Amino acid sequence: MGIGLAVARLIGPSMTTFDVVGAALAIATSLAVLVGLFTSVSAAVLAVTIAVFWFPVHGDVLGLGMPAALMTFADAVAVSLIGPGAFSIDARLFGPREIVISRGERAPDWKEE
Repeated sequence: MGIGLAVARLIGPSMTTFDVVGAALAIATSLAVLVGLFTSVSAAVLAVTIAVFWFPVHGDVLGLGMPAALMTFADAVAVSLIGPGAFSIDARLFGPREIVISRGERAPDWKEE
């Protein structure tokens, strides 16, 4: 959705430098999130980009109004908090995340006396 918002903004009748910078940043971060490259950071930057470049000026992009920008913002925040998926580039670079749930047993104390 970030790419769609950016393209619609670039096609718009009154394009300013502010629009081009916002659209370029939204496209770059959306592609990074799409392939899973630095997912948490990319999604956070996308959320900030949507908040800064769309909400104050262009809430009516794509004819959907504010809900389109709001949903894109909410999705970007959620992906930023959740992190990369199992088949992302981040998983290949840094390894899969594992959550270890203990059964109440404590790890041995390494303090030797």
